[in-house]
Parts: sequence; structure tokens; C-alpha cells
Amino acid sequence: MWMPDSFKKQLIINTAIIIGSILVFGAAFYFLSGMISKEADDLVADRELIRHHERAADELAFLKQSQADAQKYGDKLQKLLPIRDQLLGFSDYLDSVARIYKININASFTAAPVEPSGGQSGYLAFTLGIDGPYEDIRNFLNDIEAKGTSFIVAFDNFDVNRNGESYYASINGRTFFK
Repeated sequence: MWMPDSFKKQLIINTAIIIGSILVFGAAFYFLSGMISKEADDLVADRELIRHHERAADELAFLKQSQADAQKYGDKLQKLLPIRDQLLGFSDYLDSVARIYKININASFTAAPVEPSGGQSGYLAFTLGIDGPYEDIRNFLNDIEAKGTSFIVAFDNFDVNRNGESYYASINGRTFFK
């Protein structure tokens, strides 16, 4: 088929322009979509960072508010703590509570006291052996740990074994002082 040279030339030029335009548009679209995707990712990261900072600010405000409350309770707790010399009466206190529940106890301090420092209370470790009915042992422990007003006591670990008709509890704990 015969075509004039100018038509053929014109067709090649127009086809090249169309293909070139498509390639330029495709490259620009690819480049712009990458930029838009990066900007969207940056925007999501920025929003997450803003939410994180908002949560941190809320937590800081809560902690500052709680600090005042904690300080009040800490001061009240310090008033409840006996001085170190009053721990001499700890064994007598345990004996008096044990008599209420009609159980036998053997209490002794196990180490040198840990002195108070940096706003932390001091404590003295003790061991306690208790022999008696299970319910009475449970009530005795509840009384000295949860209801006791003379000393603040924490039990670190304990072991309870059946011993014939009664039970024997071996306990390690601490009593605190200021």
C-alpha cells in the first residue's frame, strides 16, 4: 500500500507523541503516587505521635494529681509505723494475738534490720512457726496482717502442713518501722 511520505511521517510523529505522552504521564503518575503515599504515611505517623503525646500528657497529669494523694497516704502510713525501738514489743504482740486464737507460736527475728532510706520504710525480717487448728491459724494471720494496728506486717512466704489433728505453718515475713 502506497502512502505519501508526509502522511507516514506525520503518523510516526503523532504516534511517538502519543506514546511519549503516555510514558511521561505514567512516570509522573508513578512519581506523584509515591510522593502522595509517602505523605500519607508521614501524616499517619504524625497523628500517631500526636496521640502518643496526648496520652503521655494525660498520664503525666494523672501522675501529678496522684502524687499529691500518694504523698498524703504516705505521710499517714509513716505516722502508723512504729519507731525501731518499738519492735522490741513485736514478739509480745504476736503472743497476745496468739492467745486469743489459742494457738502456739514461735517467733524470732532472722537478720539485722534494713534501715529506712530515701523515703522507704525500714524493716526487720522474722520467722514465725504456728501450731494449731487451720481456721485459728488463718484468723491469726489475717488479724496480724490486715487488722493489726500496732505493727505493719507483710508475709513473704509460708508453708502449711497437716500435723495430726492440727496444722503447722512456717512463715517468713517482715515488719516495718520508721
